[in-house]
Amino acid sequence: MGRLIIILLSFLISIVVLAQDEPQPTPIVVTYDDVNAVAQQLYCPVCENEPLHTCGAPACVQWREEIREQLAAGRTSEQIVDYFVTNYGDRVVGIPQDDGLRLLSIAGPLVVLILGGLLGFFAIQRWRNTRPMQPHTQHPTTTEDESYRSQLEQDLRL
Repeated sequence: MGRLIIILLSFLISIVVLAQDEPQPTPIVVTYDDVNAVAQQLYCPVCENEPLHTCGAPACVQWREEIREQLAAGRTSEQIVDYFVTNYGDRVVGIPQDDGLRLLSIAGPLVVLILGGLLGFFAIQRWRNTRPMQPHTQHPTTTEDESYRSQLEQDLRL
């Protein structure tokens, strides 16, 4: 009988312990600055080249609210950006996430700039090395030229 009472008491205690509310985690407070820190990395899906944190389009308002919810859920900035890239494509970040495309987008303009500089350098060198034009000299007059000139002068006198 004593064992039965101990078993019942332990059962009741365990029910009371399980019935107590588990402590709720403190909610994460997300400020506008937190949302804008993530939104600055993204671009508006509607407006061209408009950063998400400055755009007032309804889609941008929804995206900022989604960022707020994900930050409140404990996701990091990188996870949120990856989420948007996965769902909406590389266009939302402005810089391709694919390593090959990112390298091309960064190295491409540099290669064009270097090639343009070399082309300009060689064009200037070629321009400097060309022989200057000889000053215009009068051609020796021939007897035929002399006869035309004398005839013209006579005609003008008349």
